[in-house]
Amino acid sequence: MYFIGIIFIVIYILLFKRAAGTLSLTKLNIISFSFYSILFFQLIGGTLVFWGIREHYLIEKITDMNTIPKTYFILIYTALMLPIVIILVNYLFFRNTTSLVYKRYIEKETMVFHSNKVFIIMLFLTLVGICALIYTFAYIGYIPILKYITRDINFAVERINIGRNFAGNEYIRNILMLFLIPLISYVAYVYMRLTNEIKWKLLFALVFVLSILTKTYDFSKAPVVYYLGYFYLLEVWMGKVKNIKRILPFIVIGGIVMLFFYRVISGYEGNILSLTSGPLSRIIMTQVATLFLHVDAFPLTVNYLQGHSFHRIFSFIFGPGEYGIRSGRVVMETYAKSSVANGTAGVMSTLFVGEAYANFGLAGVFFAPIIVGIIISVVHCVFIKSPKTPLTICLMLEIVILFTNSLQGGFTDFFYNANLIISLLLFFIINLCIRLSASKGHR
Repeated sequence: MYFIGIIFIVIYILLFKRAAGTLSLTKLNIISFSFYSILFFQLIGGTLVFWGIREHYLIEKITDMNTIPKTYFILIYTALMLPIVIILVNYLFFRNTTSLVYKRYIEKETMVFHSNKVFIIMLFLTLVGICALIYTFAYIGYIPILKYITRDINFAVERINIGRNFAGNEYIRNILMLFLIPLISYVAYVYMRLTNEIKWKLLFALVFVLSILTKTYDFSKAPVVYYLGYFYLLEVWMGKVKNIKRILPFIVIGGIVMLFFYRVISGYEGNILSLTSGPLSRIIMTQVATLFLHVDAFPLTVNYLQGHSFHRIFSFIFGPGEYGIRSGRVVMETYAKSSVANGTAGVMSTLFVGEAYANFGLAGVFFAPIIVGIIISVVHCVFIKSPKTPLTICLMLEIVILFTNSLQGGFTDFFYNANLIISLLLFFIINLCIRLSASKGHR
């Protein structure tokens, strides 16, 4: 049993190294980022469960122990098929020279054009984001990050109320605040690092503070850590990470922020290295535990969703009925009825194959990593063949963020993702505005 787990992990590492070209932390790309995401959030924990470490509170909810080997082999199939598909697609695009093309991309100088025009656009979008932030906090009734200090509310209940029972317009909250403000901060950061201009430094300082307010709006801990970590990816793609020492500040800052939220804000007093509770458990065990619960729930307890996790625009394929039914919410309602009843339960999100299984059974499991592998590989290949500008770097970062969330969130998000559509439209409009202003200037 132990030998099987080790062999699978070794094969997984070798396949992804071939698929990504490199697993070096100083040369991260969308493929290697996916490798680390699956490794730490799914594969290590799933292997530990397969080996018999099952004291986690979610694993203890499994009703049929036959679920464990079945889920483990679903996990292994997904983890191995994904890089195999990426390798095949990379071969079709570049005939096995993907790693060389990516290396040249990182080493290539970033072309900075129209800094002043982009700044004006970002400044306008910042004002829009500030209005959205004020609007959202007005409907919430307070500034959430300040409640961390006073600690006079039930964070679990308030988090669900803010997330699921928001009384305001969700598009203003989700798009103009949650999506737009952090994106502006990334654009400002890249221009600041490349131009060293004071106006970009001031804008970044402002939007960075706004982003922290945004990322803590529902008392979640992880979004702040992820937000800070993505700046490292920008450093890699700008070609500014030459050795492993550049990684240490990001790791230290992320660790301090995580410990601050758990120890000081949440008041967690347990062992931070425990696999049953705390930050390590949250990373290694919790996400994969919900994959086991997906397999345990469908179809014995809950019927397959048969495509109804997709957006309603796919109703012409799957027929009439309710759409947007996320499997993570269904699993939460199945295994945490009391938490759902008292308003402290959200969703049990897991690896994308969990939602594919919840909708289509083993057929979904078979096709899901093939489809996702094709999408990731094509996006990566297009990215490293594109002109290297601050805007294309930030667009790629946004795609990585969306894909990372989808890897650990839901299979259907790879087919319809509003933020991805908005990202593409926004960057298209910015480029169009720059070109139009440039053409007028030549007249």
